[in-house]
Amino acid sequence: MEICSRPRKIQIPLVTLAVFSFYLVSMWHFEKIGSNLVSRTDMELVQIFPPDLHSYLSPCPCSRNNTSIRQEKVDYTWCNGEAVQRGPNQNIVSFSLFGNADKDGMRYFSFVRENAIKIKQLLPGWIMRLHHNTEVDTKERKILCDVYCDYPWVDLCDVGSLWRRLSKRKKKNPDFRPVTGEQVSNVNRRIWRFLPLLDPLADVVLTRDLDATVSNREVAAIQQWIQLNYTFHLMRDHQAHKARILAGMFGVKVYQRRDLVEGLTRVLINFGHNQKYDTDQILLSKIFWPSVKHDVVAHDSYNCMENWNALPTYPFPTKRENNSFVSDNFEGRWIAPKKCPLACRPVDHQDWEYC
Repeated sequence: MEICSRPRKIQIPLVTLAVFSFYLVSMWHFEKIGSNLVSRTDMELVQIFPPDLHSYLSPCPCSRNNTSIRQEKVDYTWCNGEAVQRGPNQNIVSFSLFGNADKDGMRYFSFVRENAIKIKQLLPGWIMRLHHNTEVDTKERKILCDVYCDYPWVDLCDVGSLWRRLSKRKKKNPDFRPVTGEQVSNVNRRIWRFLPLLDPLADVVLTRDLDATVSNREVAAIQQWIQLNYTFHLMRDHQAHKARILAGMFGVKVYQRRDLVEGLTRVLINFGHNQKYDTDQILLSKIFWPSVKHDVVAHDSYNCMENWNALPTYPFPTKRENNSFVSDNFEGRWIAPKKCPLACRPVDHQDWEYC
């Protein structure tokens, strides 16, 4: 009996010591991450982030406190930690920004704040995601951070950080491969704005050109599309808008056909390494259009009679104002819109010559 009882006398203090040690280590780790995290279960969120949690929750030197830590079951963050905190069912207006804030590049940086303001005014509740490759402590990053710190509906997505995290994720989980870090690092920079189509937290995504701001005419078309049971949205509002899908006037209800959208986006990124300015638009026509054309609301002012439209197009629900058009940057580079064909005008407003 003595031989049997000795191990039990030793086991009890060892188990107690192990539990106590685990508790101390857990508390130390919790304090290291930050005493502002309200519960231990919330720590599951930061497992997808590196040790420097702050750099992912706040990419700029400010604290907006616009979101609270929440537990989301995601394998990967397609922007940053703050985007994850926003939770599911996000409606996103997505942009790409690259280059320097000087000479020709400055015009794009100057539109960042204007777009943020317009999105809040005309699309309340929507998130602006800006995909960029700016470096810390540069003029370019300061411009973005000034907007980020002023407007809590703006998320900054550092694409360099994103593809590095993708590469690490692949090593940890070889089965996780919507796209690889190498593919994202080499992809045409205009295609960055399509990355939210892979995000399980995104419900609706609009891809837009940064040098044009959201307009009332555009929002009226978006609202009509949202009310209809079609996955994709296209707009063509100028006689020069001949492409099947204009990359800066595209919308997707990701939640309706998530598997299809993810598959098409993976192909887009895989083949999108040509750095020419129109690569994204060419690939959208080749990769997306065969599926899009059968499940789309296309607001079209000029191409409504083209036989490549598999479904009837829609006239814009509001009258054009002052020769403007959707995606117009008002810099005088475009000629004024022509009169619209009668067939492309609203049935009850055939008198809208410029529709």
